[in-house]
Amino acid sequence: MSSVKKERRSADQKISIDLHLHTHFSDGRHSAEELFRLISTENVSICSVTDHDTIEHIPEIQTEAKAVGLAFLSGVEISTFFEGGEVHILGYGYSLDHPVFSRFLRERFANRTERVREMIALLNRIGIGISYEDVQSQSPGPYVGRPNIARAMKSKGYIKEISEAFTRSYIGAGGRAYVPPSECHPREAIEAIRTAGGVAVLAHPGLYYSEEKWRGEELRNGLNQEQISQMRAYGLEGIECYHSKHSFSDSQKYARICKHLGCIQTMGSDFHEGAYFPIHWQVPQPVLEETYRWLRNRFSCSLP
Repeated sequence: MSSVKKERRSADQKISIDLHLHTHFSDGRHSAEELFRLISTENVSICSVTDHDTIEHIPEIQTEAKAVGLAFLSGVEISTFFEGGEVHILGYGYSLDHPVFSRFLRERFANRTERVREMIALLNRIGIGISYEDVQSQSPGPYVGRPNIARAMKSKGYIKEISEAFTRSYIGAGGRAYVPPSECHPREAIEAIRTAGGVAVLAHPGLYYSEEKWRGEELRNGLNQEQISQMRAYGLEGIECYHSKHSFSDSQKYARICKHLGCIQTMGSDFHEGAYFPIHWQVPQPVLEETYRWLRNRFSCSLP
């Protein structure tokens, strides 16, 4: 289920949790070893790597986490399509060898590759001359996604900053070359995670667009309580209230929804590359304490 360091946390030790990290096994830029050494310098002690639609590398990552003394929880981030937009579901603590879950993720991974090919074709039509090979060269492994497309565009000189790719001009939501994920509903992802004994958490709810607001970045307003209630009915257990791109009001909004729906509040930096800023500095200490207790009790393990 998960690999954790069997130690007791001292009474005066500050809890430091980051449950949303990426490695080069998906769209991050660091190996697991590099990532863990980086976050360890910022005193993170409890973490989860949530690479996109794949868990085949988790045993290797567990070994790397143990080597640097980190408590590690198996994770994954699954792309779904909900009410006209892309929504991500985080899964934690699942069985690594569950056949149904493994098959589900293999299908998701294959769909992701086809989606990238379709976006490349659309980019070619608007004068962006990149190939699948160009995109693949931006990844050290088999994974390809929108960040790899963006890096390929930058390496070819079509954009100056990676962020330019994620606009409506190119591959941002609703953009000229954007292709939404295949029709995987959040319910499918949540049920697959739960079938494998895991916990499903809604990732960064403040970063999404409602269907009627999908046409402009400036109109982003996140998911509302009614929408999240639907996911709660499917078996969602938590909401990532604290995220590096959430505003203070976003975090407060989703903390209130969490309490109303009886969900657990989680926190994650969603780190991919660049400078690492620990997410726990944005989280009230009582919330960190509550999440720590939930991790310990839900996964029947001792944490640092």
